[in-house]
Amino acid sequence: MTSASSASNLGALAGAAAVRREIHTALETGAFRADCQGIVSLANGDALGFEALTRPASRPPLDTPESFLTAAANEGLLAEVDHTWRVGSIARFGPGFPSERLLFLNVSPLSLLSGHTTAGALESTTRPFGLS
Repeated sequence: MTSASSASNLGALAGAAAVRREIHTALETGAFRADCQGIVSLANGDALGFEALTRPASRPPLDTPESFLTAAANEGLLAEVDHTWRVGSIARFGPGFPSERLLFLNVSPLSLLSGHTTAGALESTTRPFGLS
């Protein structure tokens, strides 16, 4: 192994450690923000509900949902991040949410496929906030 490739490997390891720390820090501190966007009927323009969107409050390269979720999956933390984001959205928008409207929550397909996220788990997460 050349010193150039050793330096490259050390840089990659340091980068991976920084990514891992960033994910753990975000989970520990709740460094995410929940926003929502309206969903309207194309037929009449009525508001049907809202989609909750969670964004990481991280520095590049983990500043987009895609990059953060990919890194979390690579670290084996996707289910935890996915759950944390969903709970944050429910906590922000659930209390006082109009019962005649729908709140759409994003769930990672990998979380669904892994079995970490089930209908029962989703229901037990939403019920304390008055959502069902």
